[in-house]
Amino acid sequence: MGEGLRRPMVVSSKLRFWCLILVAILVSAETNCLRRKKIVAREQAIKQVKVSSLPDWQEAISEDGRFRVLFPGSFKAGVERGTSEKGFKLIQPDTNWFAYYVDYDRPLPDDEPYLRNAYKGSVSAITRNGRFLLGQRDVFFNNRLGSEFVVDGPGRISYGRAFVAGRRMYILNVDRKVGDAIVNASIPADIKQFFDSFTYWD
Repeated sequence: MGEGLRRPMVVSSKLRFWCLILVAILVSAETNCLRRKKIVAREQAIKQVKVSSLPDWQEAISEDGRFRVLFPGSFKAGVERGTSEKGFKLIQPDTNWFAYYVDYDRPLPDDEPYLRNAYKGSVSAITRNGRFLLGQRDVFFNNRLGSEFVVDGPGRISYGRAFVAGRRMYILNVDRKVGDAIVNASIPADIKQFFDSFTYWD
């Protein structure tokens, strides 16, 4: 009888162990899910931006688009890259700066493999007609996966970042004339400041 009592205790102990493991996995998955879907308020987003101000740079805020960014000069509203794109631009002799967003009919899946493939597909679409991808990497913002890319074209190099939030995609794009200069995938300091001055909120 003592033997019979001991056996259920061993089983119970193993069951408890696996239940604890399962709970830990579920809590971890729920925490990751909440982290990914955490709501970001306007004040919080602006307060936590990497680059809050720069000498002679101007702040652009889109209340409709729910984002802010700094431009190295006087920017204008409107992108003129398509009817569905809304945002700001600054056209200079050697460099064009764009910050805009596009709204889709329904939210894109908040799934990293899906988004990574979507970003790669978007970049593949623009690397045609003599344009070549120099580099592409993951970037994270507001706990969401984004993409940073550098594309070489005839006499011009393009730097971009894109982020998806629900049914909206935010795009930062800088086109710079390079002439015969040697180009690579590194991001120039002023363009990195432009990228790091960007923030968005839910």
